[in-house]
Amino acid sequence: MALYQMCSVLDMVAQQYGRPFFAVSEGSAIRGFSDEVNRPSESVISQHPNDFQLFHVGTFDDESCVISLNSAPRLMISGAQIKVNQPGDLQA
Repeated sequence: MALYQMCSVLDMVAQQYGRPFFAVSEGSAIRGFSDEVNRPSESVISQHPNDFQLFHVGTFDDESCVISLNSAPRLMISGAQIKVNQPGDLQA
C-alpha cells in the first residue's frame, strides 16, 4: 500500500508535458530526473537540460485506485538547477 507521486516533465521548447510517471516519493522523482539530465548520452534531456522542468501533478493511491490531481502542476525542479558541469563543459 502506497501513495505514489505522479509527475511529468515539461519540454519548454515543444510546449508539451510528457506522459506522467509515478514515483514512490518526490525525492525519488527528482533523483530520476537528475540522473536523466546528467547521464552522458544523446538524449534530448541530457543534451538540452535548460529546456526541461519536472512537475508534480498529483498522487495515485495503489490501495483504492484513486488518482488525486493538483489544481495546477507544481514545479519541482528544472534541468538547469540540477545539471552538473562535467570537465570540459563551457562555463557561462
